[in-house]
Amino acid sequence: MGSRRAARELALQYLFGHEFQNKMTPREWLNQYSEDFQVEADVASFSQNLCEGVLKHKSEIDPVIQSHSAHWKLSRMSLVDINILRVAVFEMHFSPNPIAPKIIINEAIDIAKLYGSIDSGAFVNGIIDQIAKSLTLRA
Repeated sequence: MGSRRAARELALQYLFGHEFQNKMTPREWLNQYSEDFQVEADVASFSQNLCEGVLKHKSEIDPVIQSHSAHWKLSRMSLVDINILRVAVFEMHFSPNPIAPKIIINEAIDIAKLYGSIDSGAFVNGIIDQIAKSLTLRA
């Protein structure tokens, strides 16, 4: 597994937990997590950037997701799926160092299959693909 994949998975774990208890900053959480599990510095740094970026832009990211999920309100989505989508939208639209949407889409789908329900991969794929296409059209 690549270091970026590991960082995205850590970001998902932090963001999921943050939904229930948001007392720790991403840096505090990653420092504590790193005490129990060995986390490479580049993985922790990228994960922290993803977490902080999602939290900073959440009020802008969620409407993007909602506008591309006509049949699903965010409140009805699983917290795993919504946070995978948030990370992907942040990377595609708000990251200071954007990478190819195709890579982000593939990563989001793979992570959804690993952490989500049996339908999460297809669900995330459908929404994130529409978002990527709309960003391409605006560019």
